[in-house]
Amino acid sequence: DGGAAFGFPETPEDAARAGLVSGKDNIIDRSIQDAYINAIRRAKDFIYIENQYFLGSSFCWSADDIKPEDIGALHLIPKELSLK
Repeated sequence: DGGAAFGFPETPEDAARAGLVSGKDNIIDRSIQDAYINAIRRAKDFIYIENQYFLGSSFCWSADDIKPEDIGALHLIPKELSLK
């Protein structure tokens, strides 16, 4: 359906300005993930987020020889929660 892409950014630069992340052969909207991460970082007393679409993460599995910055996790919400 050609109409479904009407108004969608044509270039990676335009996609980045619109808050989209582009990779090889795909463009991903990260606005919801970014909103969750912003809320997690601002939390002071507790964090309660309910969403049936959260995916598990191996971010905090014990591995003494791996530095967090080397993990390169694409799903950052579990990472942000574990760092909080």
